[in-house]
Amino acid sequence: TDRGVGWYRLDLELPAMPKGRHYFLQFDGVATIADAWLTGTPLGAHRRAYARFRFDARTQLKSGHNPIVLKADNSLPAAGSSTENVLPLGGDYFLYGGIYRGVSLISTGSAQIDLLDHGGPGVYVSTPSVRTDQADVAVLTRLRNLGADKRKLTLMTTILDATKRPIVTDVAAVTIARDANRQVRRVLKLDKPHLWQGRADPYLYQVEVELRDGKQVIDRVIQPLGVRTFAFDADRGFILNGKPTPLHGAARHQE
Repeated sequence: TDRGVGWYRLDLELPAMPKGRHYFLQFDGVATIADAWLTGTPLGAHRRAYARFRFDARTQLKSGHNPIVLKADNSLPAAGSSTENVLPLGGDYFLYGGIYRGVSLISTGSAQIDLLDHGGPGVYVSTPSVRTDQADVAVLTRLRNLGADKRKLTLMTTILDATKRPIVTDVAAVTIARDANRQVRRVLKLDKPHLWQGRADPYLYQVEVELRDGKQVIDRVIQPLGVRTFAFDADRGFILNGKPTPLHGAARHQE
């Protein structure tokens, strides 16, 4: 099967663009090298097939006609090839090319949960301490202010149970300097946590993070949370929540 370069084009028509809005073009998967242009201007490049990525489109995007062009290259890795240094370099299966997941145009205000965080959600949750009576839930939120003025805002972090009922809420005042980004780390105490126990009991909480200007919610990100402990032992194998748990391998290709 041939491998090489494929081209995509979309003519995006936009109405009048509100003042103070910022725009990002998000690709959930392009194999294996992506180069993009917007209104004839280079927008950016991405050199891996399997990760979501975003391009900052706020300077090129305009009301009216916006031609978007994407070059997708999955050439066979070889000396001198465009994909010579792009993993995976080999394997026993064909590496498909092109846009194979969704593409989105995202609009935000000047202050936001950081969309330029390497395609990530901007909210990262961990459980540094888990006991039967209480778990510490650490929430790291990355914020960005693309505006010309300092912003004084409120960051509200809430843990919801599986029925989406609020359990714990933390409120913090945050200040973001003009054209800057910052990280905010908060630790919430979750009493008598319902543990995630694999397929036997795959219980999930949700962590909802809202960025507020007064009473107005200007951005929101929700992340799943499974509260559990895990360890590996040479004699007992994989241990989940203190119990040895057999792991059975599986191979699932993305296509």
